[in-house]
Amino acid sequence: RAVPGRAASRRLLALSWSFCPEFQRRERARETASAARPLPAAPPAPMAGYTPRFTPAAHYYADELDYLQAYEDVLERYKDERDKVQKKTFTKWINKHLIKVRKHINDLYEDLRDGHNLISLLEALSGDTLPRERDILKTLRLPREKGRMRFHRLQNVQIALDYLKRRQVKLVNIRNDDITDGNPKLTLGLIWTIILHFQISDIHVSGESEEMSAKEKLLLWSQQAADGHTGIRCENFTSCWRDGKLFNAIIHKYRPDLVDMRQVAIQSSMNNLEQAFVVAEKLGVTRLLDAEGKLSH
Repeated sequence: RAVPGRAASRRLLALSWSFCPEFQRRERARETASAARPLPAAPPAPMAGYTPRFTPAAHYYADELDYLQAYEDVLERYKDERDKVQKKTFTKWINKHLIKVRKHINDLYEDLRDGHNLISLLEALSGDTLPRERDILKTLRLPREKGRMRFHRLQNVQIALDYLKRRQVKLVNIRNDDITDGNPKLTLGLIWTIILHFQISDIHVSGESEEMSAKEKLLLWSQQAADGHTGIRCENFTSCWRDGKLFNAIIHKYRPDLVDMRQVAIQSSMNNLEQAFVVAEKLGVTRLLDAEGKLSH
């Protein structure tokens, strides 16, 4: 693959410095090693049959590969940590709704594979009743069975996916075998799609446009709720929320008696996040996040 130039690599890495101490450590070590390494000697004068083994160009090329590999390692580690937080959060969200039908999941990737919990989740969210694979067999006057074979699992997951499609939910590259096989990335994608459709898509915000997605509307609502608080920005769903001030500002918008924004301004990020989650729970908002997880992501 093509290797970007040194200037391009430095621009990429500079973006990581603000959130990646590990990368800074590697960079310092690399610079120390480079400073201690003697400059390559100039190759001897050309002679017949001579091929230099080491040139400055080769040295810099190898240096760039080390540089980029470190960058990719850090991004992969960050992605894995982010996926763990999403998995934990989505599991809590699902159980919040499955409790209505007296069900519970422990592992997001494993416990949706047979399709039954997925169907129960959609029923709890929509109030509709979906057929199971065993119900289809029942119409053929066959004994009711639990659907433990792969075919039965695939059929149940497909029932859930077909139901979402009938509700005009756009599923991008998600097939029944992806969920049945416990694909982490696509399972997370499916649950996020369900959350957007059932929890966010119906919100209406003053100043919204028809072209706005559900996520953009939610961001606009957050911006309006935090408006008027000096020094609090709401430009995304990641870095702007890490210090906990934005969470508290939103609660203060509707219940100013529960949050002292002067105290929020001087508290640590951890204390702000914990305070916001505790107050939100008192208001009936289920706690899906931990302060530690939000602080690091």
